[in-house]
Amino acid sequence: MSNIDHMLASIIGKDKEAFSSAFADEMRERLATSIVDKDLNISQSLLSNDEEIASEEVEEAVTDSVSIINAVKEACSSEIGVPYTLKDSQLIHILPEDADSIIQIHDTLNAENQVVLRDMLSETEESYQKVLNFCNKKAQ
Repeated sequence: MSNIDHMLASIIGKDKEAFSSAFADEMRERLATSIVDKDLNISQSLLSNDEEIASEEVEEAVTDSVSIINAVKEACSSEIGVPYTLKDSQLIHILPEDADSIIQIHDTLNAENQVVLRDMLSETEESYQKVLNFCNKKAQ
């Protein structure tokens, strides 16, 4: 089944993530065929380096997202909250009431905005506080 077929099937099935994945695959394939060297061959060194870098970035982003999600979940079920080290190496303390409002707002967002929220939560203390203030304001 081609990427276009996967995109159509995901539209019919209203599966945003499957569509996004199929679309990204199709764009990668189209871009790969347009990157050529002087002999009109695909430049494999360019493609392999980009894929390796992209793979590392995706792996790091997933690890960060899982880490902040686990910390927020743990804080939610804790009486005193949990410490969490941000990407900039600052240590914060996630309180149970803060975790509750973060989860409440996080679960109302679409997948793309959930990723943005998780990234902002784990970047710096300033970005964490901005997200927390937003979540507290919206959760009321």
